[in-house]
Amino acid sequence: MRTNRPYQHGFTLIEAIVTLAIAAILTAMAAPSFLNMLDKRRIGASANAIYSSLQEARSVAVTEGTNVSGCLTNDGLNCNDTVNKGSAAQFIIFRGITPPTGATWDAIGIRTVAINTRVGDIKLGKFGGPANQIQFQADGITLGSSQNGTFTLAGRTPDKSQTVTVARTGRLRIN
Repeated sequence: MRTNRPYQHGFTLIEAIVTLAIAAILTAMAAPSFLNMLDKRRIGASANAIYSSLQEARSVAVTEGTNVSGCLTNDGLNCNDTVNKGSAAQFIIFRGITPPTGATWDAIGIRTVAINTRVGDIKLGKFGGPANQIQFQADGITLGSSQNGTFTLAGRTPDKSQTVTVARTGRLRIN
């Protein structure tokens, strides 16, 4: 028996709604993992930026035979021991032990590196010297050999945090 109904192509409304519902559920399940991965990448990138800036500061100190310092900053000039989540943070390195001003940046400033703080705060904790700077002397050892510092990059949870450690000898590592 044959009907005169033409053959229909496409999906019914019910099929389309079920497909969209499944896609929404899968997306909702994947989103937290994706956000965690993004947070880890941002923290890792910031840790690497601080690490390489400190390596450069130590290298310049040895090469030029002078003291070189590095610090966290929000404005590019004033050193802070903490930069807060969401701030326009930077890491600066400069010759000497006195932070540069706008007028002296061209003479003593070496580099400014933007640091991502979208995930959490970045804090410098150290012993010896000014509380808000890491300083290297001409032999690559931290100034006065009394400084031991850690830059702690906070994540949303403690297991996502990373630390850049500066030993008194000037050696660096990322944990």
